[in-house]
Amino acid sequence: MSNRDLIIFITLSFMWSLSFIFYRIGVPEFGSLAFASLRVVLAGLTMLVFVLISPKTERVYGITGKC
Repeated sequence: MSNRDLIIFITLSFMWSLSFIFYRIGVPEFGSLAFASLRVVLAGLTMLVFVLISPKTERVYGITGKC
């Protein structure tokens, strides 16, 4: 396991544990439906940012659109 893999693992573990803390704080404040909706919107916006900054699909997968 490289240092990069270890850092990614520790960061993911930290983020995973924070989600449970946020549940405990957020659900009583906002309600379960509003909190779940907020999480989905934030996750969607985060993924949109990664899609916009990532290389084009053609370069990654070799898709040219030609049959």
